[in-house]
Amino acid sequence: MLTKMKIPVIDTEHGQYEYAGKLTREEFSEMVLDKFWKTNSQMNRYVNDLRNGVDRRGRMTDYRERQVDDSPDIIYDYYEAEVVIYNSKKVEVTDEFFQEKFEAGKMFLLILNINPNSMDGDAESEIRFWLDDSKKVHADDALDDKMKLKILPKRGFIIELENGKEALLNGCKILQDYADSKYPFHFAIIVEKIDIK
Repeated sequence: MLTKMKIPVIDTEHGQYEYAGKLTREEFSEMVLDKFWKTNSQMNRYVNDLRNGVDRRGRMTDYRERQVDDSPDIIYDYYEAEVVIYNSKKVEVTDEFFQEKFEAGKMFLLILNINPNSMDGDAESEIRFWLDDSKKVHADDALDDKMKLKILPKRGFIIELENGKEALLNGCKILQDYADSKYPFHFAIIVEKIDIK
């Protein structure tokens, strides 16, 4: 299936990032360091537990809920790109494929080949970061395959279907990179959940 995908990128230009007061560079550095020391031990425990296969994500959620959340709302811009989509057997998919996966409600595999000439610079950067972060997890010999799958970075995308609807692909993780010089954004993903709208 040759179609368009929408790649979400955090909008960092139009948010309200104001601070009521004036800070010198030294004061800003002290604020950052103070925040680091307040959360460092919790983050170290979380990462070590995750690496050792102990799931304590609930504790991190509890910790975050106790914090004052004064961060701005995250707003996304969506950039379109052309993509060819295949199933795990390298056969192009159809709308029916996505409908079947939606009705089944189970995770499934896709192979994406994104046209680099159709991508905006911000979208390309986002995909490159995702690929690079995924490669680092796959290359970590200290992790077994189960742990690698658990901690691979997730992304979500929107796929335009032929019938005018959209498939929202949630919790996508890169399983295999097929990139070469001709196709730099060619990779297999596992999709955690699909919604059709």
